[in-house]
Amino acid sequence: MSSNQTKGFIRSHFWTLALLAASATVAIYIVKTQRAPGAMTVVEAQAMDMTTSRPPVGVQPVAVEAASLRAVEGVSTFPATVQALSDEEVMSRVPGRVKSVLVYAGDRVRAGQLLATIEADEYSAQADEARLMASSKLSMSIASRKEIAVSQAMLRSSQADLARSKASYDRMQSDLEAMSLDKKKAESQLAMSQAEIRERDADLTYTGEELGRQEKLYKAGAISLDELQMSRKERDMAKARVSSARATSKAMAQEVNIAARKIDGAKAGIREAKAMIAQAQAMVAQNTAGVDKAKQMARTSQIESESAKQGAKGMSAMANYRQVRAQADGVVAERIASPGTVVMMGQPLLRLMVVSRVRIQAELPQTMFPKAKVGTPVEIEVEGLEPIEAELTSVSPEVDLEMRSFKVEAIVNNQDGKLASGMYARIHLHAPSAKEALAVRKEAIRTDSNGETYVWLYGETKGDGKDTDWTCTMHPEISEKGPGICPKCKMDLVPRSRSGKFAAEKRLVTIGAKNGSYTAIVSGLNEGDKVIWAGHENLQPGTPVQETKWGENGPVELPSTDGSTVSSSSSAMSDRSDRSDKSDRASKQTKRVAKLDWYCPMGREFESDKPGSCPKCGMDLVKDEAKK
Repeated sequence: MSSNQTKGFIRSHFWTLALLAASATVAIYIVKTQRAPGAMTVVEAQAMDMTTSRPPVGVQPVAVEAASLRAVEGVSTFPATVQALSDEEVMSRVPGRVKSVLVYAGDRVRAGQLLATIEADEYSAQADEARLMASSKLSMSIASRKEIAVSQAMLRSSQADLARSKASYDRMQSDLEAMSLDKKKAESQLAMSQAEIRERDADLTYTGEELGRQEKLYKAGAISLDELQMSRKERDMAKARVSSARATSKAMAQEVNIAARKIDGAKAGIREAKAMIAQAQAMVAQNTAGVDKAKQMARTSQIESESAKQGAKGMSAMANYRQVRAQADGVVAERIASPGTVVMMGQPLLRLMVVSRVRIQAELPQTMFPKAKVGTPVEIEVEGLEPIEAELTSVSPEVDLEMRSFKVEAIVNNQDGKLASGMYARIHLHAPSAKEALAVRKEAIRTDSNGETYVWLYGETKGDGKDTDWTCTMHPEISEKGPGICPKCKMDLVPRSRSGKFAAEKRLVTIGAKNGSYTAIVSGLNEGDKVIWAGHENLQPGTPVQETKWGENGPVELPSTDGSTVSSSSSAMSDRSDRSDKSDRASKQTKRVAKLDWYCPMGREFESDKPGSCPKCGMDLVKDEAKK
């Protein structure tokens, strides 16, 4: 391109080039002056050696336990096979033609889920007929129960009539007795009146004879007229008394006759009452027999109704068998029949397996029979999966005559579906050791990238316990004698090492038998060596550590920078220096709060009790999973 062409290009694109230059200048200015402390350019980030960027070492809380002699279980390993908890063939329960199959091999199904349908309409018709028959029988049963009610009402009416007849009979009997007493009384009074008549007749006879004598004496002049008239008066009075006695006797006789007639009437009423009682008793007997008959018919109708109901239920069930449903949760292992296939009763349609729990089965030699018991802890290993802790759930009581072995089984959960029926596995059987061995907690055993097994020892430090230098977590090549600001990223410097009475020491070991809690150490440790079994995450050789009480959620107490401990419920802090504003800012970076679960991923130089952004580098805070 000639110079004239170049000048022409510049003139034509002057403002574009000027805008680009201005944008570049503003961007450089912002990057140099306005970026947050710790922020890096792309070039700086690419040039940074991340292998040297790690948090500076501090006093770390750890749980410690001395290696000691104890009985540790031995481990024997045997090949095993994963089997489904159950293997079920879903069969057709009615003959017909397969109308549809709704699942495929590998599908997970739930109990009661519809799997397939079968075309067999005759079962539906039979079910309808059976339901109608059951309804008819039920109506007859209801009518029979109503007949019982009618018969019972008639029986109660006849019983009431019988009771009234008996009451009338009893009343008439009482009246008859009273009438008999009245008759006897009247007869007694009649007899008295007749006796009185006889007495009055005798008196009348005497007074008449006495009057005759008086008349003779009067004629003879022996008595006066007054004496004669007195005799006549006595005779007249005797006549009157005789008449009165005869009238009374006649009345008494009439009363006796009336009483006799009443007695005859009462006896007739009693005979009639007896007849009514007999008739009422007959009606009671008849109605009782009617009630019994109605009850018998009702029982028969009830039985027939129940039989028809069960028959309808059975036919309905047969009709429902056209819909093939899963009996339990599982996985479809094989689809045997296809739509359009004519199947007979009992012919398989699908094969289901229950794999939410699986059986781990192994053949053990007879020498292991005394050691294998239900409840014996085992570890199940399947290639590519995490080991599974379990217990033996079944031990066969019989040893095979040819192989001289017996079968054991452990049932384990498989909700995640990682275990499939037929997988090869290994089962590690834990058996108690006959003698004690040097052992540590299983959590203390670590494995490095080379596959070597090691533990962290809790040992005393050999330094002078003073801070060495101050560095930047983003630029570890920076080294200052005191606190300050990184000249590259403007972040506060932090101490490269801090004081502590004890430090972590890596020790290679050879392990032996193990159980659920402890692992035997064959070599590498001595009895009494203090081993770190918790809090060893991110440890480096020489890391200052402090033995701390350990709970389910981590350390109960947290150590300060001098190796002492502070309660996890307090907000204990350690001041670095107050020589200047910069040293104050650096000191605040080392404050520890037991509940500060959020930290800056670029060195843990900032911690918080809630999520947010680091005020120094601007990165999002991350959750400290180790404190869970």
